[in-house]
Amino acid sequence: MKRIVPLYGKFVVWLIANLLLVCWAAFFFFPERYGLGWSVLLTHSTRERLQDIADDLVAEVGPVVSREIKVGLQRYDDAHHLQFCIFDAAGRQLAGDELDPPREVEQELARTEILVFSTIPGPLLGNLAALMPEDRGRIDLPPWPPLDRRELQRQHFLLHVGDRYWIGVRAAMPDLNGRLAPVTVLASTRSFSRLLFFLDTTPWLGAALLLIVLSILLWTPLLWSLADAISSLLRATERIANGQFNARTGIERQDELGRLAQAVDNVGSRLEGFVSSQKNFLADIAHEVSSPLGRLQLSLGLLENLIDERARPAFGDVHEEVQLMSELLGELLAFSRASVVGDARQPPLPYSLQGFVLDVLRRESARDHVLVNVPDSIQVHVNASLLGRALGNLVRNALRYAGTERGPIEIVAHGSQQHVSLRVMDRGPGVPELALLKLGDPFYRPEAARSRSSGGIGLGLATVRNCVTACGGSVSFRNRQGGGFEADIHLPLPRF
Repeated sequence: MKRIVPLYGKFVVWLIANLLLVCWAAFFFFPERYGLGWSVLLTHSTRERLQDIADDLVAEVGPVVSREIKVGLQRYDDAHHLQFCIFDAAGRQLAGDELDPPREVEQELARTEILVFSTIPGPLLGNLAALMPEDRGRIDLPPWPPLDRRELQRQHFLLHVGDRYWIGVRAAMPDLNGRLAPVTVLASTRSFSRLLFFLDTTPWLGAALLLIVLSILLWTPLLWSLADAISSLLRATERIANGQFNARTGIERQDELGRLAQAVDNVGSRLEGFVSSQKNFLADIAHEVSSPLGRLQLSLGLLENLIDERARPAFGDVHEEVQLMSELLGELLAFSRASVVGDARQPPLPYSLQGFVLDVLRRESARDHVLVNVPDSIQVHVNASLLGRALGNLVRNALRYAGTERGPIEIVAHGSQQHVSLRVMDRGPGVPELALLKLGDPFYRPEAARSRSSGGIGLGLATVRNCVTACGGSVSFRNRQGGGFEADIHLPLPRF
């Protein structure tokens, strides 16, 4: 027995896989990030850019600050649309507009000296430890070394406290004598959009795009399989609803859709069996009754010359009833032969639709009563016997119910890339709108009375539907605008 995997189980598995993909992508894209707070926005390129800005700023204002002159940073504020200031390790503001940082920022400022000096190599740290005695004069220090990535991450922070965003960058500010002092360059803003504009969000956008693409690739197989299964179910259900009971879904799945497809296939199979049994039953009855009916007609023909004149009216009624029974059996036989499987004696072949229509009209002796507008370039691939029977029935019905007094009967055709449309139209009384849905059902007629004068027994349009379906097409019935009735046959294009 095959194991059934429910759809919700598949969705849960795919969701877990997607979440794992998100986690993997985040840690792969930022493998060395520090913390889970706002500092994750500080990518490696952003940290290097911040360090360059801070180094330029402290190198420019350091000698001025060492003279204890208040320095404004308006040029940097205007250039980057942020408010810049400089704080030392003791929390004193050395440059920039007056700013009162919150407690969380002050705690970060207190870590400045430890973090900055921990990144300075031994020889330079020894020079700083000497504290630059005054009698030694100015010492040319070696260039500030590039920071390791992990150390670079520790030299920056991004906080959101209150209504402001705070960006901190550790730096070493030189004085007039070349001494270096640990400071923190602090930038703040109340606007999140300005913060994003200042930061480099390209890596985040790239990571988000990569994550979206990977998620789409992950979900595509599952969603495609579901959409394909649903489409197959829809097509099979529509074909079964149109009377094509041999339609099958062709789905083999171990989930709810698979069980639904199996149920649809079983319904189609059982309906096909029921309809086939019904057609065989009708065919058997018609075949068995036709022999004694033929003998009865022969006997009536022999008796016609032997009966008395007084009995001839009654004899005429009997003969008419027998003739009606013969026509009924003929329609039953035609209906049973026009089954879904078609007429195996004559396989589908390509035909010129114009010549085919003209041949049917000549056979029905209706060429002078029908206007034909069928291009000679249209080809169809059909069973000639079945399509001829369907077209002949439609022409006879049009002549019987509409005639030519109210307007000509028309046969119009046009082709498209998907199918060929063949329409038989008249200007008769039409049928009630409620009856259109039932037209084509066996033994259904719009008239409440089934008298001889009202027409056939309700198998004509049913035979048309079966014949067209056996040719691989479909037929629809509707009333014409302005009065009349119209049958529209859709036929497949020829297969070469």
